[in-house]
Amino acid sequence: MKHIQSQKSPHYSGNNNLEIMQIARNYNSFIANQILSLAPDDKHIKAYDFGAGTGQFTTIWRQFRKNKVDVSAIELDPDYRAVLRRKSLKIVNVENINKNSADLIYSVNVLEHIENDQEIFNLFFKKLKPGGRLFLYVPAFQFLWTKMDDAVGHVRRYQRQDLEQKLKLAGFKVENLEYADSAGFFATLLARSLIKGNGDLRPRLLLFFDRVLFPLGRVMDKLVLKHFLGKNLLVLAKKNLS
Repeated sequence: MKHIQSQKSPHYSGNNNLEIMQIARNYNSFIANQILSLAPDDKHIKAYDFGAGTGQFTTIWRQFRKNKVDVSAIELDPDYRAVLRRKSLKIVNVENINKNSADLIYSVNVLEHIENDQEIFNLFFKKLKPGGRLFLYVPAFQFLWTKMDDAVGHVRRYQRQDLEQKLKLAGFKVENLEYADSAGFFATLLARSLIKGNGDLRPRLLLFFDRVLFPLGRVMDKLVLKHFLGKNLLVLAKKNLS
């Protein structure tokens, strides 16, 4: 598939921030647990990590349900693909996935890089089997745009209604669409101190955010804020049986 990623910053792969984000233990565990919960304990499934990067969310199955989840990484960047191969992860091209064959497709902070995301939603729908599910985690609210969005080549931050409309246009039934990371919302909106002038994350402040603010934000998310605001949108959609 041509031009699957943004051409705004063709020479920047986001390596720095991607590597730094791996220290965000609570943030990453929250996302991983959301994905892991989608795999039934009683059957084998085929899962695909779209935009796998270095495989952070592809390797989560090695500890849980290892023998029941056949997971493959979908990644275009040749450097990342080399990392995935070193980790002995399966790599596939999305075009080579059979129609109506995938049980689960998930993608974490990737769709915002893609110019024609509707094309990708349509493709996801074709590849999923009836009853298959799609999990997405994407940045929310255009007014939260920062220099980091520019630096990593984002083309959008998602608005809830627009994302829901695109998924429905592709044929999906949206089972859950909620905001996540209210702490990150306020940190980005008010302080913006996690981000340097060049768009890179500050490791020390990221650690403070992850260990202190993010857990507090999760409490607020659960109580009420997931319905109104958050730095990200968490989406679960389904391809109906008929």
